[in-house]
Amino acid sequence: MINVTNDGWFGETTGPYQHFHQARVRAVEEGAPLVRAANNGISGVVDPFGRVLVSLASMSVARSTAPCRKPCRYPYARFGDWLLAAILALFAVLAAGLRKKAVNQSLEVNLSRKRSVIDALRPCTYEVQSLCLWNCWLYE
Repeated sequence: MINVTNDGWFGETTGPYQHFHQARVRAVEEGAPLVRAANNGISGVVDPFGRVLVSLASMSVARSTAPCRKPCRYPYARFGDWLLAAILALFAVLAAGLRKKAVNQSLEVNLSRKRSVIDALRPCTYEVQSLCLWNCWLYE
């Protein structure tokens, strides 16, 4: 990665140092070496692990060389937002499967409750019917 910047508007504050450290974080995040050139800020070379190989002071004129290693590509650097989309799709499928299972279990519980209520009422129905028949036979 190459980062060309103008940190001149910061002056002699902590701004150029913060920008340099943020650039180091980007190098680690992408797993790529970083060459940073600043007209009034901190210039330098950072390896893919965030180690500063060369650093040139702010407000100085200098030239330097440094070896750059091959980038080690992290999953996000390789796949980008597709990796996040795949993970979200996987969770959506799992959630839909769990919801379907819960709905099926709920239906089975409701069905078994209805059966138990019907089974509990059946003997009473038979007894009431038999009593009615008995009473009707007595009064005829």
